[in-house]
Amino acid sequence: MDYEEPFVPSPPACAEPSAAIPVESLVSRLVVDGPQAKTHLDDFVSKIELLPYLDAEPSILVTWPGHPTSICKIRAGIWQTEPLIQMGEGRLIFPNPARHFDIHFELQVHQWVKRMALYLHYETSPYFSGVKLKSKTAPSGLEQYLLRRQEFIAEMTAIGELPGFKIAIGTVQIGKAVYDFNGRTAEEARAWLQPVIDEVACAVNDALNSVDQRRRLAVNDQVPGGATSFNASVGPITDSVLTDSQI
Repeated sequence: MDYEEPFVPSPPACAEPSAAIPVESLVSRLVVDGPQAKTHLDDFVSKIELLPYLDAEPSILVTWPGHPTSICKIRAGIWQTEPLIQMGEGRLIFPNPARHFDIHFELQVHQWVKRMALYLHYETSPYFSGVKLKSKTAPSGLEQYLLRRQEFIAEMTAIGELPGFKIAIGTVQIGKAVYDFNGRTAEEARAWLQPVIDEVACAVNDALNSVDQRRRLAVNDQVPGGATSFNASVGPITDSVLTDSQI
């Protein structure tokens, strides 16, 4: 799993944390050891008024060396297609490489730096590193998967500014919330997160629909190469590593 780019403190326009309420901050409650970290994150997310088509998965705790992180994934059912088929000798096959994706939010608590951030990911289902995808899948299938990903990124970018959210492309990352959760109460954090999740979720639906419409038009108009006529560059797949200088 790829480490994410560290989140950026909120811009000056964001309101300052309320100093009048002597309540334990959200992040201090989430940065705890063991199963409690997941329990507290699940409790926090359960009180966010998500759109009816969004579901939150039970949180997990990933103990990357030096980077323990609790993660809650939030997604719509239509944001995830059939999983990769795992064959003998570790080979991976895309059921439909031109229409394969797993798009989801990841609310991550970075325990080693006592921070929380919201990311939007676009990756395979289940997740495999770029190195493994290159070595275990057919080049043509991987190229089609990456082309669709680039089309989705282009459509998300074309939608324009989404308040509180920044398009920031990484190995699996599409964008992230730009907010400083430190010192915020759970109520303050939820009040900020809920509309951001709503807006980005609607943008994801619009972008997916636009990609599908573009591809249908390409086929109907008999454009040479069909959907591959879309002017999108398939960049290299690499595994990113978060260095100490980036924290």
